[in-house]
Amino acid sequence: MVIPAALAVAEAAGVSCEEFLTAVVAGYELAIRAGVRQHARWPMYHGSGSWGAVGAAVAAARLLRLDHDQFAHAVGLAEYHGPIALIMRTVAEPAMTKDGIGWGAMVGVSSAMLAQRGFTATGSELLAGEPLDDLGTRWDLMDLYVKPYPCCRWAQPAIEAARDVRGRTALAAIDTVTIRTSLGTFEKMALVSLNVPRDASTGEALHFTAQFQQVQFATNKRVRGTVTTCSYSLDRA
Repeated sequence: MVIPAALAVAEAAGVSCEEFLTAVVAGYELAIRAGVRQHARWPMYHGSGSWGAVGAAVAAARLLRLDHDQFAHAVGLAEYHGPIALIMRTVAEPAMTKDGIGWGAMVGVSSAMLAQRGFTATGSELLAGEPLDDLGTRWDLMDLYVKPYPCCRWAQPAIEAARDVRGRTALAAIDTVTIRTSLGTFEKMALVSLNVPRDASTGEALHFTAQFQQVQFATNKRVRGTVTTCSYSLDRA
């Protein structure tokens, strides 16, 4: 959500590509630090829309060239108004809510714009006490990774297992496939929904929930050998 937020503000502010990229890096770095502190302080797992709003505000604030006080208010506003995004509810019962990413981006940009106009906020608790003088020398951003498949990261192990099985055994197109997943070494995998939500009135599968369907993606990998955004269609499972 940091990049879309930064793109919108960069276009409106007419900044250079270098300024845009710098803002994205700053936004990601502080979003990660805020997220780490949030998960350490509260037992309930929050989706990236919550702490990502802070990163979006940081990127937007830099692009708008806010001063020190305005910057602090922008971050405080984003943290205060960011989505709660209790992600485990969406993982167990997939819906359009997901991680609250869209709302996080909107809150971040709005917070920076409000701060620019004099709107004040309480200080950030997520970044309180966080040493910021090491920005540019210590990069939590470098500890990130890129997901190989376009779905929930908790479903990735099941897909990798399906890839391994496919490489060792043949499967005819007409074969019936039974996939059983277990905890293994990554217990969160078992929390990803195993059910296919359906429309209450029509009984049709809800395609927008596919990103949290580990069986959906593992089956595509096992049977078709690929997992792409086209795999979101539950009719292909």
